[in-house]
Amino acid sequence: MGDMMRFVNHSSEPVAELRKVANGRRTAVVVATTDHVRRGEEITVDYGDNLWFVCRCRADTCRHRYIQDQRDP
Repeated sequence: MGDMMRFVNHSSEPVAELRKVANGRRTAVVVATTDHVRRGEEITVDYGDNLWFVCRCRADTCRHRYIQDQRDP
């Protein structure tokens, strides 16, 4: 999945989640949708509590508002 993960962004209201899937001796992480995804809609997951960037998800339920960049419009 490696390179494909660059297309999955963070949101506090995600449409997908990361799941660990075991197949024999191998384990993989897959992106599984948790809601209907419309054509052209961005695929998002919740990165968790320890963000390493300024959160710009703009979700009403965003729990990272305290680290949002005050200079953002």
